[in-house]
Amino acid sequence: MATPLHISDDLALNLEEIIGQCIAILGIRGSGKSNTAGVIFEELLKHNYPLSIVDIDGEYFGLKEKFEVLVVGTGEGVEIEVDADCAEEIAQISMEKNVPVVLDLSGFLSEERNAFLQEYLTALWNLAGKLRRPYIVGIEEAHEFIPQGTRTELKELIARIALRGRKRGLGAIIVSQRSAKVEKDVLSQAGILFLHRVVHEADMRVYSEL
Repeated sequence: MATPLHISDDLALNLEEIIGQCIAILGIRGSGKSNTAGVIFEELLKHNYPLSIVDIDGEYFGLKEKFEVLVVGTGEGVEIEVDADCAEEIAQISMEKNVPVVLDLSGFLSEERNAFLQEYLTALWNLAGKLRRPYIVGIEEAHEFIPQGTRTELKELIARIALRGRKRGLGAIIVSQRSAKVEKDVLSQAGILFLHRVVHEADMRVYSEL
C-alpha cells in the first residue's frame, strides 16, 4: 500500500516512488521554495525516512522541536560541534542507526564547509553501496556546491549522488534561488521539479528548457 506525503491540500507524493529520486526545488527568495522543502522534509521525518539536510544558513535547527533530529555543526542551536575529522562518523551514525541529521554549516568558512561535506557525502555514498537502504540528502543553496561551469570534487560527488544514487537507494533534494547557476546536468535529470517564481531572464530560460 502506497504511503502518501501530504505536500499541500491538492498535492501528495508517493513515498515509495521518491526512493532514489532527485527532486529540484527552485525559485527566488520569498517565492516559497524553502517552505516547500521544509514541508517535504517534515513529511519524510513523520514517516521515519532517513535523511541529512545541508543547511548553510541555520534555518532548520527548529526541526528538533518536532522530531528526533540530530543538529551538528558550528552554528547557533547545534547540539554537537563538529569538524571534518568527525564527518564520517556522523554519516555512519545517521545511515546505520537511522538518525536524521541537520548539518548546520552556517558557522563554517567556505573551505571548511566544503571539506566537511566532501568527507560526509563520500561516507554516505560508500555506506549506501553496502547497505542499499533508502536515504535522501537535502541541499539548500545548491548553486554554491554544484555551480554551472565550474568543476570541483565536491560538485562531482553531489552530481553522482543526484544522478546515479538510485541503485544505492540514495536520493537528493536540490534547493536553489538561482537555477541558472546550478549544474544543468543535475537539473535536467531531476524526476520531480517544483518551480517557484523567478524574475531573472537567465532563470526563466532554464525553466523553459526544463
